[in-house]
This record gives sequence, structure tokens and C-alpha cells, in this order.
Amino acid sequence: MTKQFDTVRARCALAGITLHSGTDNLGNVVYLVSRWNLSRTFSTLEQVDAWLDCVPGSANRGAQ
Repeated sequence: MTKQFDTVRARCALAGITLHSGTDNLGNVVYLVSRWNLSRTFSTLEQVDAWLDCVPGSANRGAQ
């Protein structure tokens, strides 16, 4: 895991969201975020970070 991944994962945790990394069937890295019965996949951590800025109830917006 990288420092960037750990930072984004911590932001997710503060918002009650889990973050997992894995690979798709073509070998590309994918990031899966989930909260309750909802999930979404992203291809970069930057996309996850930007999505977190839009999540309602996320009090940790704009972390750098």
C-alpha cells in the first residue's frame, strides 16, 4: 500500500466508507468504495478522492 492509498482510505473511514483495491480481469488496478448496500468502482485514487468531496455527510472535505 502507498501513502496516498492510506490517506484516501482514512478519509473514507471517517465518512463511514470502506475502500478496497484489486485488479479487474485485464489486470488493471481498480478501487472499490462501499457504504451500506451501495458500491462504486474507480480506476484512480484521484477519482476516489474527488468523489469523497461530493459525499453528503463527509466532514473531511478537501484533505490534501
